[in-house]
Amino acid sequence: MSTSKPRITITLEPHAYEVVRRLSAANGHPMSAIVSGFLDVALPPMERMVVLLEQAAAMPHATREEIRASVLRAEARVLPEVASLARQVDFLVDESVAAGSVAEVERRRRATGAKRRQPTPVPVTRGSGFPKGTSGRAKRGRV
Repeated sequence: MSTSKPRITITLEPHAYEVVRRLSAANGHPMSAIVSGFLDVALPPMERMVVLLEQAAAMPHATREEIRASVLRAEARVLPEVASLARQVDFLVDESVAAGSVAEVERRRRATGAKRRQPTPVPVTRGSGFPKGTSGRAKRGRV
């Protein structure tokens, strides 16, 4: 398929390549469409960064250093929040995977007609737990 869109060649780390490959296999989209989609999402912040870098290039060195220090302070405040959000996303993914595993076990059980395993009953005791004929008071130091 021919396209009028500009093309680039990128080199990925093996792990990044494997993740993109697996995502492609899982959702049926080409790897290039996945990478392009990620870039589309990242485009607005990238555009802001380009404008800032172009403006910074025209500033005196001292002003650039002040801005750099300001950005580093802001980053220090934002990073813990970003890390917290990332942990929440990880939790959501873990819970979804666990739920999918439970659903898969249930689907297989239904497909094979296997009976659902019942939990082992917990023994129930009634009374004091002491041998018949004793009240247990003597054992607890009461008479």
